Amino acid sequence: MSTVSQPRSPPDRSSSLYEDHMNHTMINHDDDDHDHALAPLSSSLHTPPPSSSSSSSSSPNIVNDNDDHYNNSDLNRRSNNNHTINNYNISMRTLITFRNNSKMSVMIRDHPWHDTPLGPIHTWPTSLQCALDTILGTNFPGCVFWGPEHLMLYNDTYVEILGKRHPRSLGRPKDVVWFEAAELSKGLTDRVMAGESVWNPNALFISERNGYIEEVYFTFSKSAIRDMDPASPTAGTIVGMMNISTENTNDVVSNRRFAMLQEHMKNNAVVQTVQDACDAAIRTCTTNPHDVPFAILYLFDESNPSLLTLRASIGVDGRDEVAPSSFLLSSSSSLLSSSSSSPLSRDHGEDEDNDDDTPWPVTRAVKSRQPIILKDLDVRFSKKLSGGAWPEAPQEAIVMPVSASEQQENVLGVLVIGVNSRMKFTNTFLGFVEIFTRQIAVAINIVLSVDLERRRAASLADLDRAKTTFFTNVSHELRTPLTLITGPLSECLSIISSTSSTSSSSSSSSSSSSSKADEGGERRSRDYIIPTSITD
Repeated sequence: MSTVSQPRSPPDRSSSLYEDHMNHTMINHDDDDHDHALAPLSSSLHTPPPSSSSSSSSSPNIVNDNDDHYNNSDLNRRSNNNHTINNYNISMRTLITFRNNSKMSVMIRDHPWHDTPLGPIHTWPTSLQCALDTILGTNFPGCVFWGPEHLMLYNDTYVEILGKRHPRSLGRPKDVVWFEAAELSKGLTDRVMAGESVWNPNALFISERNGYIEEVYFTFSKSAIRDMDPASPTAGTIVGMMNISTENTNDVVSNRRFAMLQEHMKNNAVVQTVQDACDAAIRTCTTNPHDVPFAILYLFDESNPSLLTLRASIGVDGRDEVAPSSFLLSSSSSLLSSSSSSPLSRDHGEDEDNDDDTPWPVTRAVKSRQPIILKDLDVRFSKKLSGGAWPEAPQEAIVMPVSASEQQENVLGVLVIGVNSRMKFTNTFLGFVEIFTRQIAVAINIVLSVDLERRRAASLADLDRAKTTFFTNVSHELRTPLTLITGPLSECLSIISSTSSTSSSSSSSSSSSSSKADEGGERRSRDYIIPTSITD
């Protein structure tokens, strides 16, 4: 028993496939091949459904004469739909990459890829599509290096790393875009293409991305991209690289400068004199030749209130043209003001001096108590200045007054310091130099304060010795007249004493003589007395 074939139902316009297709057809594409791939699907989806008259006119139990013709057309339509679905899947695979509205997604979508080795977007391999989709979906700077030439595809945040090299870097070989780092990155690229994942923190790259040579630091991770298409002859092989990187130039430079300031504080802990403080400051600069290509330190002379003398320098090779031995200012004051006991006071004149004939505007820096930025040093000096760790000579310098704080009235001296030739001058670098000069001023002030206390202690000791000497001399002087007085008095007393003893001895001898005479007289008188008895 033959059965009547049921007519094929038309495409459901509420299905997700139809909705995705309609949304896609509203996007403006410049890729003709891409539009051509979508054309069959568009025609198939808009094909009107077969007439329902035949189905309505025929009953289920009646054989229709047009069944064979309808069955053949149904098979043809199914074959065309299968081919269309395959093309649609290929097109939808390319749409995965552009599902967000980032700037690079639009730029990659609208880029004329026909003239590049990558070809039209709809022909890109699945591995490239998935890797690019991952890159465009992350907020970390990332790029894909594809093919043997390592053609670059990157996201929005990677544009900041490229600088002025964007947008011409899109689709170009990696070694052409980053030509400065081609030799450095070759070894890393070979390791990744051999299947190894590479992670490198704080890697130094020398770049000209902003129109001048600069030092930049990146922490990046590179991993291999394999061909995941089973039908591809290169299935399973490494066909590209994925690079996720972060620029941390500011962190590296800040840590380097902070380490220099810490080293300076350690050196200041052992200084004993003003010259020691100057030598410690310049010695600290040698630990950071990247940021301090040269430095010159001047201090006011204690004996001459208007003379700045050279105390220490680095990177100038004793050249008088760059670092004169002294500067004579028309209005200044000494390091220690004679009108005050504090070593931190100084009274500078108010008139402005013309210091155009000197290599550094030190007078203006002292009077204004503000840093002065100098540019075009190659024009100011006939010979090339030292670049420190870099071969390029610095083109900028800072003339910084040396004082412990902005509120401090006096200026101890002037520090001239060169600017890193491979970094653009910023307020961050100016703040670093200000902290460094204040540390120098603090060290000098401590030395001067200690020296002042030492002088006071020595003065007190001298005063104590003078007091002791004075009273010793006064005691001696007081003893001398007393001796003159007591000497004759002692002699008088001794004479009186001797006279008294002589008189007493003479009186005693006379009394003894009289007693003896009395005894003799009595004896004689007894001899001459006639007893009465005899006479009678």
